Amino acid sequence: MNFKALLTAGAVLAMGSLNAFADHHAAASESTMIVVTAEVESIDRWREGFKTHGDLFQQQGVTVAYMGTSGDDKVVAVVKTDDFDAFMRIFNDPLTAEAMANDGITGGVALYVMDEVFVP
Repeated sequence: MNFKALLTAGAVLAMGSLNAFADHHAAASESTMIVVTAEVESIDRWREGFKTHGDLFQQQGVTVAYMGTSGDDKVVAVVKTDDFDAFMRIFNDPLTAEAMANDGITGGVALYVMDEVFVP
């Protein structure tokens, strides 16, 4: 399965918003939090596979990754990256789509950039 196939399967990438965020973020030095959700064949398979991509995450500037689930087939990864451009370049690479397929991701991939903080 390639990245375009994942997008066709229901991914939500607001590229205009991401480009605007990238322009804004270029001037900032803090890390960026990114949330990626997906549908998977097996949560256990996804958890095991996700943890094998440490080298890839390091290339993306990821400093920490949180993993969560909802139901039997929905997963979420929340990551912090110190290099937004590298993260997006590698996320959009066909090798990442291949890794996702190997981890059992079947579709429904959505990426969100956390661009605002509210402290009540």
